[in-house]
Amino acid sequence: MKVTFLRDKYRCGSNCGLYPAEKPGILESLRKIIDIQGSTYPEKFKEKKEDPTEYMTVLEFFKDNRPLSPGDMFLYEGQIIAIDNPNRLVLALSETGGTALYRFVEEVVPAEVELLEGGSVSTNGVEIRPETETEWKKETYESFPVPYYKMKAWRDKLGRPEHAEFPIRAILDSNEFLFPVSMWIGDWEVWYDPEEIDPEMIADAAQEVLAWTYQEGLI
Repeated sequence: MKVTFLRDKYRCGSNCGLYPAEKPGILESLRKIIDIQGSTYPEKFKEKKEDPTEYMTVLEFFKDNRPLSPGDMFLYEGQIIAIDNPNRLVLALSETGGTALYRFVEEVVPAEVELLEGGSVSTNGVEIRPETETEWKKETYESFPVPYYKMKAWRDKLGRPEHAEFPIRAILDSNEFLFPVSMWIGDWEVWYDPEEIDPEMIADAAQEVLAWTYQEGLI
């Protein structure tokens, strides 16, 4: 997850802001998923008006070598979010309404944490083969819908466009199966052959493939 950090700081414990949201460990989750190096930082103060715009570096913003901390504020997809304490965020401003912070805390953040932590299926590796055949899907294949925010985080991280011409074929090598099994990652679903993967196992298998490719940066 990439965000835009703000120069302003939130006054912790002030109860200012539009809506609060409490979730145990939310700050620790943010520390796991926010891409510190890839995020944007505030403009530097300009000494002269004609100076070109420059932005702080990561080291300048976190000059005391602290991690993401209470009081920090950041912009994420039209929402200005403040960290009040390790278990509480506050929505300072939103373009998408009052439920935006709830979605962020309960859906967006957990989805990306799951991609970082992986699933319950053991993995020896995943081989990626971009599909180029128009007739890749058999009539017997079934689809497993991937939760919206998980798929969005996966695509955002890997630069995968929506409505791509072909799906991504992923071959999972796991001790859970007798031989490597294939699945095809589409826009919002994963296709699979139920003769290879038991439908009761597809959720865990798909989670492992998405997590592995997300962590390795490979598609």
